[in-house]
Amino acid sequence: MNRADLESFLARAVKAGHLSADEAAALLASFDAGTLAAFELAALPLPASQALMLINAALLAESLAALEDAFGVPLARTVIGTRRTFEIRALESFADEARSLSDRLVSGAVPLADWHADARDLIGRHIARETLLGKGAPLTASEMRAAQSLADEQAAYLLRFAEEASARALQGRPFSNRQLASRLGQYAGAGRALYFRQAERRYQGQPGWVVDYIDRDDSATCSPCRAAAEAGPYLPTKGPMPGAVCRARGLCRCERTPRLDPAAYSRLALV
Repeated sequence: MNRADLESFLARAVKAGHLSADEAAALLASFDAGTLAAFELAALPLPASQALMLINAALLAESLAALEDAFGVPLARTVIGTRRTFEIRALESFADEARSLSDRLVSGAVPLADWHADARDLIGRHIARETLLGKGAPLTASEMRAAQSLADEQAAYLLRFAEEASARALQGRPFSNRQLASRLGQYAGAGRALYFRQAERRYQGQPGWVVDYIDRDDSATCSPCRAAAEAGPYLPTKGPMPGAVCRARGLCRCERTPRLDPAAYSRLALV
């Protein structure tokens, strides 16, 4: 991180209330004097310019190859039920990786910038995997742009989280591994919402098709998911998505299920 990057980070941290103006000034002075402590250097996040996620052709090809290797057949030959089962396993894998990354940071095995980069790549791979699983085929150019738009949004959120974690570490009150893993695990929710939206595109514009939001209807179901289920059905790709509306984000257990209901479709299409 160069001086301009550090100055930008400190300005954002002060504006967000994570650092005081005096703390930021002291850190910048130490940087200029070359006297930043080792723990302070290790606590700095990635510069904003390096925090971007790229959902490009190379990442999508790599993700597609990994999925087809796991399935043993081309993605286009898989059925939706198989991909749905794999999507649930992908969420579990994301949570495991989030815990592993956070353990490495808290143990001092890696600096915060490396954790930030690994978290960025984890979320990017997850978005690529979820949209491919939802479609069940390679993406079109417009679908790639939609995935990139989501990645841009998540990268901005992650940058703010990493900068908050940095400020706390610089103040000597870092997040615990449990806090880090829990916050990072929530980022799986955006990919999960993309999975359902992508899976429903095949029904979009098809007369008669609507989608139900299916909540788990137990003591662990949050009120937004209950409300989403009660307000349905919805037109395909419209309305609340599991993982996005849910308070648990990546831990959401709800689903969206298409069904043929011409009467419900007619009512929704008139709205």
